[in-house]
Amino acid sequence: MNGWKALKKKVKEDGTVTGICRGTAIGSDVEFYNNRKTFDHDPRGLGAMMTAGTEVYLMIEQKE
Repeated sequence: MNGWKALKKKVKEDGTVTGICRGTAIGSDVEFYNNRKTFDHDPRGLGAMMTAGTEVYLMIEQKE
């Protein structure tokens, strides 16, 4: 659940998912990856967020 708590911080009240980095080329150091631009509502991140939310929902439903 800690992972989900971190992901939820990236969702605004209006449902906008923030901080999604787009696809990237191969970099030669950590700074290359740390300095990538991020965007709101990029499809690559939205799908991952929806999948994570679905899995958390299913996990909670199983406990009940």
